[in-house]
Amino acid sequence: MTPVGVDRGAATGEVSVHMKRLKAAVPITVLAVVAAGLTVGSPASAATSYDVPLKSWAYLDSQSPRAKFVDADVNPPVGTSRDAAGRTHTYRSYFTYDLSNLKGTVVHNSYLWTVEKTVADCSAPATIEVWRTRPVTDNTTWLRPPAEVEKLLTATRGAGASCPAYLGLDMVATLNAALSRRDKSITVEIRVAAAQEADVRTGRTFAKPVLSATANHPPTITSLQLKSPDRPCGTPAKPSPAARNTVFAATASDRDEGDYTSVLYAIWPVDHPEQRREFHDYYGTDLSQYADGTVLAWQARASDYDDEGPWSRTCYIVMDVTAPANPPQVSSRTYPEGDSPGGGTGIEGTFRFDGAGDRDVVAFAWRDSWGYYGQVPARRPGGTGILKYTPKLRFSTDLYVASVDAAGNRGPEKNYRFRVAETAPYAEVVVNGVGLPSTITFVASKPETTAFGYQLKDGAEVRLPAVDGRATGPVTFTTAGQIEMAVRSYARNKLIGQETLNVWVTDAPGVESAEFNLETDQVAGKVGTFRFTPRNSDVVAYQYNLDDEWKTVPAAEDDTAVLSWTATPGWHSMVVRSVKADGSTSMVTDYQFFVIDARPTAYAHDLTSWPRRDGVGVPLSIELGSQLPNLTGFVYRFDGGAEQTVSSGGNPYVYVTVTPQHAGDNTVVVQALLSDAPDHQPPPTRSASGPGPWSRRHRRARALSAGP
Repeated sequence: MTPVGVDRGAATGEVSVHMKRLKAAVPITVLAVVAAGLTVGSPASAATSYDVPLKSWAYLDSQSPRAKFVDADVNPPVGTSRDAAGRTHTYRSYFTYDLSNLKGTVVHNSYLWTVEKTVADCSAPATIEVWRTRPVTDNTTWLRPPAEVEKLLTATRGAGASCPAYLGLDMVATLNAALSRRDKSITVEIRVAAAQEADVRTGRTFAKPVLSATANHPPTITSLQLKSPDRPCGTPAKPSPAARNTVFAATASDRDEGDYTSVLYAIWPVDHPEQRREFHDYYGTDLSQYADGTVLAWQARASDYDDEGPWSRTCYIVMDVTAPANPPQVSSRTYPEGDSPGGGTGIEGTFRFDGAGDRDVVAFAWRDSWGYYGQVPARRPGGTGILKYTPKLRFSTDLYVASVDAAGNRGPEKNYRFRVAETAPYAEVVVNGVGLPSTITFVASKPETTAFGYQLKDGAEVRLPAVDGRATGPVTFTTAGQIEMAVRSYARNKLIGQETLNVWVTDAPGVESAEFNLETDQVAGKVGTFRFTPRNSDVVAYQYNLDDEWKTVPAAEDDTAVLSWTATPGWHSMVVRSVKADGSTSMVTDYQFFVIDARPTAYAHDLTSWPRRDGVGVPLSIELGSQLPNLTGFVYRFDGGAEQTVSSGGNPYVYVTVTPQHAGDNTVVVQALLSDAPDHQPPPTRSASGPGPWSRRHRRARALSAGP
C-alpha cells in the first residue's frame, strides 16, 4: 500500500485544511522479466547448389551394331523391346555431364535421378544397373561400346514394385573421385543386367537423368610473410629472422562469395619435424621456447565453414632474440636537444637517427610524449634514418627513439628532449554568423612577424600585413558548426609558426531585451520588448516559441525584428530561430528570464507528509512568500478571522502558525506589504493591479486532515 493524494492548493493561492484522514489504495505494477532462449544456428555455408549440365547423351541399338544415336529426340531406351516389324532391339543409354563448374571444389551433396517413362511388362522383374564408363567417342558403336569402369548401382524394378518407378543414387564419392583425377566430364550408363538384357519383357525408357550437386571451393593461401616488421616467408638458404614474438600473416582466398575463412599455421624445427605444432596467430605468436639461431619451418592452411584447404608451401625463419645493444644517436638542426628553443609552433623539423655502424640496426622506432609513434628505415644496416616530424606540444617535447633489428627486436631508447619556440600568432574571431562578415584579429608572438595568414578548409589562404605586430581582417563563414581554421605567422615570405584554430560558427539569431534578462527580474504586468538580430543573410522573419506556442514576426529591412510582450509570472524559456527567403530555418537560440509574480504564495508543508499529522486543534505552520523587491511583510486572515500582520525582516519567506477549529475547508487569505506604500487599508479598497500599499491575491492550498 503506497500513500498518495495530497491536494496542494498553494498553486492557486488559498490554504484550505480538510479535517479528515484519507487512505488511498495504489495499484502496484510488477515488471515480469522473462528469460528468452537464444537459439544458435549452425554457421552459414557458402557452398553452391546447382544441376550439373548434361553435355550430351547417346544410346546404342543391337539392330544397328555399327552406329550410335546422339542427342535423339526420344526418351532414352534401356533393355530389349520388339518393334512393329517384330524385330528385337537391345538398348543401352549413356549420359555425359560437364564437370567444368565443379573444378577446384569439394562436393558435399550429389544425386543422380530419373524416372521410368515406359515399361514393357511391369510384372517382370528387371535388374537395372548404373555404371561409370569411359567417354562416348566418335568410334563408339554397339560392337565397340564404352568400357564399363565402375558399377554405381544395382536395382530391381517391376515384379510388384511401383511401376513405372523412380531411380536414383548418391554421387558424392563418384564426383569427388572424378575431380581428384581432374576429369573434365563424367559418363554414366543405364542398362539392364547382362543376364536379363535379352528378355523382351525388360524393355523400358527413362527420362534424361538429372545430376545435382552442392559443392564448395576450399580456400587457398597466398602471400605468406611476417609482419611488424614486414619480412618474406623465407627460404632454407635465407630464412627470415624472427623475434620471441612474431606475427605470421597469410592471405586466404575463397572463390565462394560471402564465405568466412580462418587461417591455421604450423611450425616445427627443421631438424625435428616430429615437434610440429599448429596454432592461430591473432596478435602475434610466442616463440620464446626456441633458442637463438634455431631454424624453423612454417606453413599455413585456410578453412571455411565446409572445408579445409591445402597446406601452403613451406617457409623458413631463424630465431634472433638479441636486440641492438645501444640506443641510436639523435640530432636535429631545427630542434636542437636541450633548453634552447628551436623551430616554431607547427613547424616541421628534420630529425636524424644514427645506428653508429651497428649492422644489426635496420630501422628506428620512435614515439613522442603525446602518444604518436612510427618507424623509419635505416638507409643501410647500421646507418642513418630521417624523420620529418612536427611537434604536437607547445614548449617542451620528448622524442623516444630505439634501434630495431631485422627481427623486430628493439634496443634501449634514447630520450631526446627539445624546446619549441612560440611563433604561432594569437588569433581571435568575433563570429557574426553564416554568410555575414566576421572579424579575425591577430597578435604576433615574435617581433620579426611581418604578416599573418588564415585559411579555411579547402579555401585559399588570406594574408594580412602586420602593423606593430597586429592585424585585423574580415572572414566569412559559409556553414555553421565547428570550423577548423589554420592561422600562420610569416617573417617576409618564410613561415615561422602556425596552428589550428577551432571556431564555433552559429547562425542562431541574437536575442536581447532591456527589460527581460537574467540580470533584472521584472514584475508581472510589465510591458517590454525583445530585439531579434540576424546571424545569417537574407532573413525575412523570425519564429519564436514563448510559453509553448510558436509564432512568427516579420523582419524589417535591416533583417531585425522587435517583439513587444506583457510579462506573465514565472520562469520563461524563449526559443528563437530565423527564417530565410527560401524557407530554411537557422539554428535556435534559447533565451531565459524570470518574471516575479505580484501575488504572494502560501504553502502548508505539513500537509504533504504521510501519514497526515494535521487535525482540529493541532497547530499548522503556513509558509508565506513573495519575490517582490520592496517587500516588508504580509497581512493574512485565517478562516475569516481578523487580519494579522507579520514582518518579513528582509526575507522573501516567513512562517506563521494557525490552529484549525473545524474539519473540512479552512482558508488563509494573504497579502504582501510593500515599502513604498501608505498605511494598511482594508482589503476591499485595494486590488492587485491598482495603486496602493499592498497587493492581494487569494492563495488556497487544500489538503485532507483528521477531524476531532
